Amino acid sequence: MDWKNLSKLLRVSAVALLVAFASKGMANEKVQPTGLIPPTKEELENIHKHGPKIHHVRPNKIGAARIHAHMKKKGMATANIPVAKFLTEEFVTTTGDEKGTEFATMIPILPSSVDNSKLMSFPPIGNQMQLGSCVAWATTYYQATHETGLVNGSVNKSTYSRGVLSPKWTYNMINGGYDNGSSFTDAYRLLSQNGAASLLTFPYNTDYLSWDMYLSDWISALSYRLTPVKYITGVNTNLQDLTAIKSALNNGHVLTFGTYFNGWQTTTIQSNPNTLNKYVGEQAITYTQGMDGGHLITVVGYDDDVWIDVNGNNKVDAGEKGAFLVANSFGQYYGNAGYMWISYDAFRAVSAVPPYWPETSRTPAALAGGNYFFLATAKDPYYTPKLIAQFSLNQQRRYQVKVGAGASPFTQMTPTSTFVSGALSYQGGAYPFRGNNTQFPLTASFALDLTDLIGTSALQRYYLSVSDDLAGYPTAVSNFSLLDPATGNTFPCTTSSVSLDNTTKTLYVDYNPPVTNTLAIHPQPSIHISSPQSEEQVSGEFLVSALVENTTAVDFYVDSALISTDDHAPYLVLIDSSEFPNGRHEITAVAKNKSGQSSTTSVAIYIQN
Repeated sequence: MDWKNLSKLLRVSAVALLVAFASKGMANEKVQPTGLIPPTKEELENIHKHGPKIHHVRPNKIGAARIHAHMKKKGMATANIPVAKFLTEEFVTTTGDEKGTEFATMIPILPSSVDNSKLMSFPPIGNQMQLGSCVAWATTYYQATHETGLVNGSVNKSTYSRGVLSPKWTYNMINGGYDNGSSFTDAYRLLSQNGAASLLTFPYNTDYLSWDMYLSDWISALSYRLTPVKYITGVNTNLQDLTAIKSALNNGHVLTFGTYFNGWQTTTIQSNPNTLNKYVGEQAITYTQGMDGGHLITVVGYDDDVWIDVNGNNKVDAGEKGAFLVANSFGQYYGNAGYMWISYDAFRAVSAVPPYWPETSRTPAALAGGNYFFLATAKDPYYTPKLIAQFSLNQQRRYQVKVGAGASPFTQMTPTSTFVSGALSYQGGAYPFRGNNTQFPLTASFALDLTDLIGTSALQRYYLSVSDDLAGYPTAVSNFSLLDPATGNTFPCTTSSVSLDNTTKTLYVDYNPPVTNTLAIHPQPSIHISSPQSEEQVSGEFLVSALVENTTAVDFYVDSALISTDDHAPYLVLIDSSEFPNGRHEITAVAKNKSGQSSTTSVAIYIQN
């Protein structure tokens, strides 16, 4: 009896039964393919115990600009708000039951509304079609595309943009070889370790088995790695959690949360007799009922003033104002051109709206993920790996294989620091890497980012560890080498290939990075405005992003008037177009370096408010 193989089959069957049970309402006319496998009690406990919990969010450049604009429109004196220069400074986090500490005595006055879907880094609404791939769409297509594009200056409003990332890349590697949905923890682990390939090179379709077979895609994907996921506890009775979520959105970020889609109770936004309601006629969620249809969606904004008549009495009652704007993955004909409003009140276990609805069937809208909102940002602006491991595997059943990497001083034979690939970790079912297509070679090539393993000493030993956990169908490892992306040079392993069957084998390469000339003269800076594009029409707020080299600061001008000076990456400025008259304007960016050299570039835009 092949007990290990039987164990795997039982685990897969259990997942299939769990998803089938969670989707028992499939006869409901509201049903759409969803695909979130709700986390187990153990997974939620692990998130709470080890996951970084965001308590406070410091304004970044985007957030501070929005706060200043909001206060100015309100006729308030704009305070000198400390700005987080780097991604690592934005979030005050703790783990487990630790208590967060206040980072400032003043809580910034947040804008009453934010919509990050209008930023150029956010991609068009997508459609998961009949697959249960919502997790991949929320985490990869929307969040990873937007977060990496936000700091890289990418224009992602067309799916032909190279910065738009493929949900097929993620879903096909974490679904276990079945179209039964997936786990958000698996998705974030994959994005943190391996990044994601572009939708251009790995297009989405109904094939849920094939993996990307091009080494060039695996190498390119590494530049789109995310940070390990953080969480904010969902809106319930804690106002600080609502403030933290809104502050993250105000900073330009987008978040995800799990929900039970089949339990969404929808309504149409009505006219508010007391205030101007610009969303009249749009669809909104008042609350969630039951626990059917696990679904992961992306929060792109909020509006404190939108009125949703939660109790249906045609009056503006306490607790009925305010909602999140979410992007769904059901195409542009769903909801409000692919988006939906969800009332703040829907996230509470007991409604704050009279008669307070303490129904037993009421479910907080974000309960599917432990009532958590999830955030993963880009690893770094313009991130490029410093060292890459590339290798080939031959295996007929990819779920037998786990791959890890490690590093140590070259005098040792065991690694002192390691990680396991999020992509190659006993995943994908009993299929070759191409999925159910067996007409092609069974060998595939992969890449891992070793940047996080680089130590302080120059000469290090880098390891590739490959495990095969079942007897039969042996795994062959070949072509292991290190790639220096800066030079294109490769450093091959002295062992050309190994074979393993129900065991683990480790290969290594000793690597001494080339010495760089630190006395070189500062080269001429270069600069390119990536967003907005030349002759583009803009309205409301818009982000000016500059791609630079050999630069220490960038001055941004509108029609020769200096608007902002930015002295750290990413180089950008958020501009409120309502402060300028409609018509043609010129955006100019000047890059400078320490030697006093400069380069200038300009684009013409049209403001139409």
